[in-house]
Amino acid sequence: MASVLPRQQTLPGSRDLSSFCPRSERALLLRHWPDFRRSIELVEPGQAPRQLWLGTQALVASSCLGGGERLWLAQIDGLQRPELTVLELNRLGQVVARRHLHGWELEPGTPLSLDPSRLELMLVLKPWAPTNAAGGIPMARPAPQAMVMDVTTLALRPLGKRAHLALWLPP
Repeated sequence: MASVLPRQQTLPGSRDLSSFCPRSERALLLRHWPDFRRSIELVEPGQAPRQLWLGTQALVASSCLGGGERLWLAQIDGLQRPELTVLELNRLGQVVARRHLHGWELEPGTPLSLDPSRLELMLVLKPWAPTNAAGGIPMARPAPQAMVMDVTTLALRPLGKRAHLALWLPP
């Protein structure tokens, strides 16, 4: 007798999990398009992924509140002098706020960690380092540091701690 395996569901296209939303069974997916654009899609139970943002910038981190009522994206634009920007989007994908973080870059592999009770994002930033003319080697710079961003004003507050990864602990 042949066994029946549950049918695996897959989504078309090239997608990566970007972050989970605190409300169960909701997540943000990063979709890579053939023309080098990227998009963020909200996945909810029983519904097709819904595109909330589309652009050519590199998306390096995301976070969402509740079931995707509010979300934050960290994106990088530019090659010679990359510019880090944090966007706040609403559930419809409309940009509610934007904060350019001139002179900073996100520590590679670090998330935007949301504390939903304080409405603060934790991120690890380091000063942007230009490369020298001889071989593209980055010049010396201070170590990455943990920072807190108020999600209402997008104001940054350094914690005064060196860090390579910083996360809020779940309650």
